[in-house]
Amino acid sequence: LMIRHETREELFALLGRDRATVEAIVDGVLPAAVAKEYGLSEVRALLKDVPAGEGGQMTFAALQPAILRSRRRRLQALLDDGAESAKARAARVPFQSKAAHTLMFTLRKPKINEQEEYVCKAKRLHKYATLCAELEDQND
Repeated sequence: LMIRHETREELFALLGRDRATVEAIVDGVLPAAVAKEYGLSEVRALLKDVPAGEGGQMTFAALQPAILRSRRRRLQALLDDGAESAKARAARVPFQSKAAHTLMFTLRKPKINEQEEYVCKAKRLHKYATLCAELEDQND
């Protein structure tokens, strides 16, 4: 739980913007950031520059900067990678479907009667009313 919190705070610090603005990005990247597990060879490579004392022991004060540098580099790479993959994913999949096209047929008819006008108005409100106000403001 503490690792998750610290990783989350580090992601906010790396993004350097208002928390409310980047919270969705952080929540999307956080599971991948926490899931990382280091192997023995990665730990050895990470600690190769840390000075060892008598008997090969290392002090916490010497270990901490190396570990925090590694974490910061890994999280920054994860953020950079996530932004590129999200852009590619968004361009590929438009928000359209054949079913939506069929359901909105009455909105495109040139002549409609009074009952169809009521149905069209309701469909437009259901489909586009969320664009009038932010989700947070709709209940006020």
